[in-house]
Amino acid sequence: MSGGETRRAYCRRMREADPTHPTPSTISDWVAADEPAGLADRYAQARELQVEAWADQILEIADDGSNDTYTDEKGNTVVRQDVLGRSRLRIDSMKWLMSKLVPQKYGERMDVTSGGKPVPVTVLVSAEAAGVLPLPARVTPAVPAGRNGGRR
Repeated sequence: MSGGETRRAYCRRMREADPTHPTPSTISDWVAADEPAGLADRYAQARELQVEAWADQILEIADDGSNDTYTDEKGNTVVRQDVLGRSRLRIDSMKWLMSKLVPQKYGERMDVTSGGKPVPVTVLVSAEAAGVLPLPARVTPAVPAGRNGGRR
């Protein structure tokens, strides 16, 4: 899996060589139970490497234009929309999975200010009261800021 292969593809390949190799559902059960000990950590590491391999595959798919066009019998270059659509689907599928498996790295929203930790509202209100951070017009502090910094 760490090479980008799915769990199902990995198990299928392993079962071809050894029919007693466990099924994907058995592996899921083992990971959930962390049996043998440490399997869950090793599985998580393999998943991280899998996602990194997908990032590499996305670049390879995007860079490979070898089947995007062909020359017809009249000598015209024709774009293969089916090939482009399939490439787009493959890339979008990998990007979607990556955003769900590692949202802090590949998600749509990037947190560049708090290191992934929630920012308390009191910090925002205090920053606004100090004139450091203006709050958006639709957000108003619950306690008006005064000489005591918004505390009553």
